[in-house]
Amino acid sequence: MFSERAANLVLRARRREYDGWMIVGVVFLASALSIGASNYAFGLYVDPLEEEFGWTRTAIAGSLSFAAIGGLTGPLLGRFMDGYGARPLLAGSMALLGVSFVMRPLMTELWHLYALSVVQFAAFSGMNVLPAGRLVGIWFPRSTGRVMGFTMMGNNFGGLTVPVLTGFVMASAAWKSAFAVTGILAFAIAAVAAFVVHERTPDKNDTPSRANEPTAPRRRISGVTVREALRSS
Repeated sequence: MFSERAANLVLRARRREYDGWMIVGVVFLASALSIGASNYAFGLYVDPLEEEFGWTRTAIAGSLSFAAIGGLTGPLLGRFMDGYGARPLLAGSMALLGVSFVMRPLMTELWHLYALSVVQFAAFSGMNVLPAGRLVGIWFPRSTGRVMGFTMMGNNFGGLTVPVLTGFVMASAAWKSAFAVTGILAFAIAAVAAFVVHERTPDKNDTPSRANEPTAPRRRISGVTVREALRSS
């Protein structure tokens, strides 16, 4: 009896660790792509866009100013995550990033770039900070700080890899292909997040539901009304 219980505990721990690292890995990749494509690889597109459309560097760089929208939408995304969980937030945010990039090869006007930048940055915090904070806390309650540090390394990983990938695609094809590849990668991460990310730890799965348990009768508490309390000393 004791050995069987011990074996179950070991299996739960292993399953929790395996699922946790899989989920953290998805957040790691999402952070890498969102940060790498939005910040580090942006400069590679300036010259091609300037040559293609004649836009000034100032006008092109102005699209980065829409990153402020991500700070304004953060509380709304956080409230959405509180109600629906991290999985739809992460998958939906990465899907929006994919839409914003796969549509850029079709741009003809400067306002197209600005509009797609709004789409890109509107759900920016839903790609990294918000899901990381929730999921790491759920799956690694005893080592949250260490695992969070590892997860946030995705930012620098994206800074190292995404510009290299973007430059390689530009050298092999064109800037339009680089935008398309980034968008396809975002869709791929969104699909993986939709299937892999969840918040049902083995502990929660094995805990019996209390929905059907009989509830104790409520004890009637005597006291005074609010009006009586306000009138008393």
